[in-house]
Amino acid sequence: FRFTLGKVDASCHEEILQRPHLRGRERFEVRVARDDHRRRVSQILFDGWGTQNEIEHQKYRLETATKRVHETTELLGLDIVQAYLEVLRQRSLLNVARANVDKHALFMETIDAGAKAGTRPTGDVAQAQSRLNGARATASSIEENLRNAEALFIQKVGEMPGNMAMPEIPREKI
Repeated sequence: FRFTLGKVDASCHEEILQRPHLRGRERFEVRVARDDHRRRVSQILFDGWGTQNEIEHQKYRLETATKRVHETTELLGLDIVQAYLEVLRQRSLLNVARANVDKHALFMETIDAGAKAGTRPTGDVAQAQSRLNGARATASSIEENLRNAEALFIQKVGEMPGNMAMPEIPREKI
């Protein structure tokens, strides 16, 4: 329903009329004061469901905005979970890479000792050194990936990741 609309216009002015004299050629002026008043009142009885449609339109706009907020929070939560899991993954990979470097260093010592004793060829030493250098390069690359994952975590959460553990997976819900 719409309320009654009203409009009032008013004007006042003076008008000068010049009329020729009927008996002669003389002209005379007549001053006439005019008042003009108008009043208009209208009420829309049926607007073609326009008001109802506008109410529905605004209701759906509000629902859409609410769903956008929920979507944004879900996406932010997903980003945080992904950053958390990436830090865990990179830390785990770094532990494996460091253990690999330690194993290659141990092999290198064993092969080097054998080469010095004359039981191993010198080519084995070069190959072991090459593999040790490759393991160190891999560990270095994983350290950089871990720093990047921690930086992403800080960007999403706002603080440095501390002690982290893999969350329990509710397998009964999968």
